[in-house]
Amino acid sequence: KTESSPSQIIGLLSWHIARLIVIKRLIIKKVSKKDMFSYVKVGTYMLNKLIDQAGEFTIKQLKNNLQLLMDTDLLIKRSSLKDDFLLEMVVVQLMD
Repeated sequence: KTESSPSQIIGLLSWHIARLIVIKRLIIKKVSKKDMFSYVKVGTYMLNKLIDQAGEFTIKQLKNNLQLLMDTDLLIKRSSLKDDFLLEMVVVQLMD
C-alpha cells in the first residue's frame, strides 16, 4: 500500500478543479457534449460526472477553491505546520 502525501492530494484536487473550471466555461458557452470531448479528452462517463459536478458551482466558487488549494500547497511547502493538519483544514474549507 502506498500512501499519497498531502502535497500530492492537493495537486490532484487542484487538477480536478481546474478541469471543472474548463467544463463550467464550456457549459456557459453552450458547447455541445460532443465538442466538449475534444477539450477534456475523457470518456462519456467521466464527462457526464464532470458536467454534473460543475453544475454545482459557480466559476467564482471554483476559482476560489483553486486559489485556496494553491495557497495551502504553498503553506505545506513553507510553513512549520503539519502537512496532515493543513490538508484537513483545506478539505473542511472546500466543503463549506
